[in-house]
Amino acid sequence: TPLHTFVSDWGQVRDTLVLTYQQNHLSFEFVGIDMLSPGKVMYQWMLEGSEETWSPLSRQTAATYSNIKPGVYTFRIRASNEDGIFSDDQSVHFEILAPFWQKTWFKAAVIAGAVFFLALIFYFRLQAVKRKERERTVRLVLEKDVIELEQKALRLQMNPHFIFNTLNSIQGLIATQDAKTARLYLSKFSKLMRETLENSREALVSVEEEISALTHYLDLEKFSYEQVFDYSIEADDDAHMFMIPPLLVQPFAENAIIHGLIPKGGDGKLTVRFISKDDKLLIEVEDNGVGRKKASEIKSQKTNYHKSTGLQVTQERLDMINNNGEPSIEFIDLQDDQNQPLGTLVRLTVYTSED
Repeated sequence: TPLHTFVSDWGQVRDTLVLTYQQNHLSFEFVGIDMLSPGKVMYQWMLEGSEETWSPLSRQTAATYSNIKPGVYTFRIRASNEDGIFSDDQSVHFEILAPFWQKTWFKAAVIAGAVFFLALIFYFRLQAVKRKERERTVRLVLEKDVIELEQKALRLQMNPHFIFNTLNSIQGLIATQDAKTARLYLSKFSKLMRETLENSREALVSVEEEISALTHYLDLEKFSYEQVFDYSIEADDDAHMFMIPPLLVQPFAENAIIHGLIPKGGDGKLTVRFISKDDKLLIEVEDNGVGRKKASEIKSQKTNYHKSTGLQVTQERLDMINNNGEPSIEFIDLQDDQNQPLGTLVRLTVYTSED
């Protein structure tokens, strides 16, 4: 046993023996010498640190202890002859180390870790509550903006179908907490309303101003119809010198989207061109939709179809401005070699003074 190398004899005991928590099963063997009556020697022992009294007298020459708890101990032994005279105590000092999880530093670390973990949970919970509150505030602000914009747009007599489509799509973004995109399209809608109001007060606007309003309108339509079409706007350098009636192109772009591109269901392309030619400005609105014949068939199947007066009003506006008897609007059906529809081209001719 470890004590065999630790105790050389009863008179010489080394320093305290240090054991691990796993070395907690110890046996102490001893023998007392009585030359007159060797068979009548009795023993008493005590493990200080675990026991407070001596054991009963016994002729056993070994004492065994199991599952000794970590701590500092002293094993004491004494012998008695038949006359009851005790020898001097002999002792062995030893220490059983505690496992690391029972040490103070480990317990302190566990407590500190638990406190940190709870603090972390509280922090993230608090941040989540704050984030939800911010999202709720943003949502309420955006919903308020939507209502205000809707009321303003209706007062401007903008197309109700376009208004509700756009704002419903923005409401969908708010519901999914995509506030960034919702703000983007609310901004576009607000700019379109401002341009519509400002341009409607003027008899003529620049091509650049018309393109700006048209861009915001097409962005919103593309967003509302979930990107089923793409668009491009082209203008040559001289075209920017012309002044034209405000909101001239929008009705034709709307017509191309609703009756040509949307029925197609995808891969739609809308192209708007501003072309300067002599003393006139040609404006082309071209789509690769289903064509006018198919669009007419689709419209005839709708019982609640509402006929827009936008194209007719624009026709009348152009006729009044041009006042030369020449056609102001041409509708051209685009076809392939097999006479299959490829879309529609609308060409507007504007005779007007240059800026």
